[in-house]
Amino acid sequence: GRGVAEWVQSADEKDSSNDAETKKEDWFLVRGIASRPPGESSARVSVATTNTEPGDQTVPIAGWVIARFIELDLPDPVREGASSANIRPVAWFELNRAPDPSGDKPQYLLAATRGPEGQPCDFTALRVYTWNAKRERYETAFIEKNLCGQLPIRTGKGPKDEPEFRFHIMDEGKEERVYRLMQTVVRRIREPGETSRKRVAAKRSKTRSR
Repeated sequence: GRGVAEWVQSADEKDSSNDAETKKEDWFLVRGIASRPPGESSARVSVATTNTEPGDQTVPIAGWVIARFIELDLPDPVREGASSANIRPVAWFELNRAPDPSGDKPQYLLAATRGPEGQPCDFTALRVYTWNAKRERYETAFIEKNLCGQLPIRTGKGPKDEPEFRFHIMDEGKEERVYRLMQTVVRRIREPGETSRKRVAAKRSKTRSR
């Protein structure tokens, strides 16, 4: 998950201003399993407890961390693609694997954004990187921008076992968008009647403007 919080930079923390300044920063919800420090005994107390003890390997832990203190472990194709496009990665996923003589190559989905932290949207751009076996390189197969997407992004399989991902748009209707990767082409899957409803809404708005 992602959250936004305000923080105040005091005057003694800045070099060029005497006034306190309020800024917004991103926070990420991080989940994991606590690890026991090296050399610590693995003996467990038989008394049941609901608290997470230091080094407990069986109890999941979670907490909020300032986003700028986290560096995503991006695959090279995703890192290079984001750097060349000048976008800030928010999340990435492996959609499937493409066959190749040297071994199957993973194909990736990247959710990213531009600009400073504290924006209302969790992500504003999507990119899909697929493997071109003939040219032996990764290529950008899909670009979607000017979004206001909300985490989480859920990945799965379509009716023909094709990779699928879906998420909600951060608007009043909380519209859900669904996309599927068909070989190296990404298509948005629209619900029956979705296009016609949008056309009717557009006609109504034009009528009112007259």
